[in-house]
Amino acid sequence: MLSSDFLLSSISAVLLAHQSTVVAEAVSIAYGRFTVSCDHVATQEELFAIQDGATPVFPAGAKVMAILPTSMSYLKLVDMLYLSAHTGQTITPEKVMEYIQRLPAASSVILMAPLHIVRNSAASDTATIYLNITDTVSGARAKEVTNWPLQMGGLVSYICAAKANPGIVLCQCCWKWGHPSLACCTLQAKCLLCMGPHGREHHHTLSGCCKGNTKVTPPVPPMAEGMPCPHPSHCINCRKDHPTDSHKCNFWRHHFDQDWIKARYSEVSEW
Repeated sequence: MLSSDFLLSSISAVLLAHQSTVVAEAVSIAYGRFTVSCDHVATQEELFAIQDGATPVFPAGAKVMAILPTSMSYLKLVDMLYLSAHTGQTITPEKVMEYIQRLPAASSVILMAPLHIVRNSAASDTATIYLNITDTVSGARAKEVTNWPLQMGGLVSYICAAKANPGIVLCQCCWKWGHPSLACCTLQAKCLLCMGPHGREHHHTLSGCCKGNTKVTPPVPPMAEGMPCPHPSHCINCRKDHPTDSHKCNFWRHHFDQDWIKARYSEVSEW
């Protein structure tokens, strides 16, 4: 078994050879990995040195990587231009990232999820843009980019800290927005592709569109296992032809807007 003391000794020797200021104080095992405790946060160059020191200790051919513990930081761009004054086109995530990449600290903006654009109101030409980025446990990357100005279309927007907002929950049982599966009153789970009384994993074998029919002439063969369903889906929320959890759905696009979701369900109830 690999000795923690031997690993610590090898890493310390390489750090000393690189004249690094970081000191490796202890090695322990956490979550199936070796954790190296240091007296301060290592730079990228020092991480490479730690990696060089650890590599000879492991069996030949083993892939060794030294990385900092990560967390998620929440940022937002306030009053970002939503509509172009010249073309009338709306801002896109790709355009926002294009401007962010021009910042001196752009390397610190590593998205953990697609950025989310929320228009300030139906009559507004500005929006708030939310970014969830990969960060160190100390939040060093978020601190590096916070308060940086971003100029776009004549307006200046600043990167600010934001609160975590997971949005409105989508029930995995009835596929309605606004309540978790544990609080669902539906007696049986529904398939998000066809809304049949079965889970998505059994759609091919139980749904009328994919299970086939050998009793008709000519026989209709069942869909091959592992192939995506080629038939139109039916969204239970917006009634359009796509899976209920599709990002194309208007409900998903507004899943940070609780008032919109409630108003939309009220309209459906009146109908």
